[in-house]
Amino acid sequence: LARVVAGSSRPRFAAVAEEPNGLARVRHLLVKTLVLCVLGGIGVSAAVALASPLLFGVLDPSGQFDAAIPLLRVLVWAFPSVLATALLSAVLIALRCQRALVWTYAVGAIVCLVSLLALVPMFGSAGAAWGQVASETLLVIVLVYVFVVATKAPQSRGGKAH
Repeated sequence: LARVVAGSSRPRFAAVAEEPNGLARVRHLLVKTLVLCVLGGIGVSAAVALASPLLFGVLDPSGQFDAAIPLLRVLVWAFPSVLATALLSAVLIALRCQRALVWTYAVGAIVCLVSLLALVPMFGSAGAAWGQVASETLLVIVLVYVFVVATKAPQSRGGKAH
């Protein structure tokens, strides 16, 4: 689903960015689309978290994997962030900000690795799940910051936008 969001949005954002007053329109369109993605992701996450015992009952009637239900209930909350990350990445690519994405993902990978190294020894698989959710959420925050910086109107010496 994240690939569909990214793949379908990138051409639209690239076209809008080229229009007069394009960056302002990109910001407006991104906010609307991001809100929809995050709210939809929260809805899906809540549904999966609530229905996970039923899902496991259908997919694994033997109950062999029931111990994974609590982990799924944590990991599913990374889904809204994954959708937001896909959208923000697509927009930043459409705005030709690939270099910033490389650095952002490198920092995200380091944060994820450090969180896993810190949490897994203490909390096991639950620590890994929480570390993943936290890392994905932090990545969204950093990508929003990168987007804001990338779309900030350039300032002239007189303080007016070009």
